[in-house]
Amino acid sequence: MNTRTRFGLTLLLLTVLILSASADWITPVGVTDYSSQEASHHASNSIDNNLSTSWWEEEAKYDTDLTDYEWYITYDMNETYNFSKIRIYAEGNQTNAPCKVIDIRVCNDSACVGESNLLSSYCAFSNICEWQECNFTITEGRYIFIGGGIYETECINVSSSLSMNYFYEFDGYEAPTTTTTTTTTTTTTLAGFYPAVYLCGDHICTKEELTQQEITSTTTPTQQIEMGYIPLDVTQKIPFTDITVSLPFLGTTPILFLLLLPLGAGTVYLLWFKD
Repeated sequence: MNTRTRFGLTLLLLTVLILSASADWITPVGVTDYSSQEASHHASNSIDNNLSTSWWEEEAKYDTDLTDYEWYITYDMNETYNFSKIRIYAEGNQTNAPCKVIDIRVCNDSACVGESNLLSSYCAFSNICEWQECNFTITEGRYIFIGGGIYETECINVSSSLSMNYFYEFDGYEAPTTTTTTTTTTTTTLAGFYPAVYLCGDHICTKEELTQQEITSTTTPTQQIEMGYIPLDVTQKIPFTDITVSLPFLGTTPILFLLLLPLGAGTVYLLWFKD
């Protein structure tokens, strides 16, 4: 009985893009600038994680000197992040309340000088007291500047006769990032196609040996045999003999005793009964 078997090792390279789970809302650690504040309603109330407190501008100061917005504030986010949106807890149609954001800048310094407005159009608030979210292009920085309008008889930008009140809370959102993880896995396979690692006699086939024998990534095992190439030849002349043994449960039975020569880690014995 002649047996020809092909053995191979296949290397699998797997590259996976993983979405970072670190994305989250971040509360600032401080306020570096603001339009104004009342003595009992500080700007820092907007980052105390308490929805029962709020930031109010000072009654005596109306921000008519501003050309684009009625109120503004700059937050220190403590570290540099990639930001993609902000949120403010407020009600868009409550008198004196912030009703929209007109300007958002993510900066590397607290002055926010030179950075551009990240909004292409203003971000209007809903008429419900809830978290109002404003999205923008992902931008890296430590400080976030925002400016907006207030609700009077409508949501206006400038020249209001009222000061801004009821600005409850603020957060910045760290955008998710992607990381690349590469994993190399080694598996064993029988009769694998090229580029499996084949054995030529007593050594691993070289690239030149594969090329000489015209083994390619599309060569099938049948074609390999037709080319006269067998990756591993384990053909042996296997000795066998007929013996008769007496077994209590079978009586006297002829048995063909087949001894396989040592292969791999040990010797395998195979017995079967003859009719």
